[in-house]
Amino acid sequence: MASQSLCYTCQMMLIVFVLLAADTGSSASVVEIHKEVGGTATFTCPSDGRGDPEFVYLQKEVGKPSDMIFVNGFHAQKPVEMPAIYKNRSHVDSNSRQVILWDLSPADEGLYDCVVRIDSHTSEIKYNLTITANYSQPQLMEIHNGSTCNVTCSSNGGYPQSEMEMVLVPNVPGATVTKQIMEDPVTGLFSVSSTITLNVSQPLSVTCIVGNLSSVLNVHQIIDPPQPDSIIIIVACVLVSVLFIVALAVVLQRRRCSRNGSLDVIYSAAQRK
Repeated sequence: MASQSLCYTCQMMLIVFVLLAADTGSSASVVEIHKEVGGTATFTCPSDGRGDPEFVYLQKEVGKPSDMIFVNGFHAQKPVEMPAIYKNRSHVDSNSRQVILWDLSPADEGLYDCVVRIDSHTSEIKYNLTITANYSQPQLMEIHNGSTCNVTCSSNGGYPQSEMEMVLVPNVPGATVTKQIMEDPVTGLFSVSSTITLNVSQPLSVTCIVGNLSSVLNVHQIIDPPQPDSIIIIVACVLVSVLFIVALAVVLQRRRCSRNGSLDVIYSAAQRK
């Protein structure tokens, strides 16, 4: 009885193992594809070499996994119609069972299913397409207003959305940063910009970083030249000062002359006596 029970247990364990192995084999693995905007992606559908396929379909998941849109493919017994967004930029090769999609954009990013049916047997493979685009080299611009300076950094044409970082050396307490992110409604690419407002009391450097790109701007204190009104006031003050000095000199000279005249009269009178 013990041997029969052990044998039964082993049989049950073997059945469970087979079922688990079958379940693991039936689940579709996800193949990662990384491409840049404007590039080309190749989706190779599964092939077991058993014969000619009845159909080969490449579909993209939209929203729920059960929601699919047809990209490209073929059916041996009927024509297939692809959406307008994939016409003139996709191709299916019935021999290699490959679907090629080019002129990629951020809208193409997502999960794809490539399904093949041969002799009533259907197999599939899943792809996850990731799209990237490099941001442009960050551009820095400074605008001074007295001791206050606005430094703006901008970068365009990137995907996915990326944060922009601005680093000050040395650090300036009280500096404020304003950020802006815009997405092009046609291309889906992003433009990012940041403006930092600070008081410049000493030379400093501003480093702008976007992804793996960076740019550096050296900022110096700029003393604004006197305005025309200030120059007029300064000249007027100088002229008034000069006139005051001249007038004071004249008054002192007259007093000196008057005093000398009085002394001469007193001296003459003394001689007559």
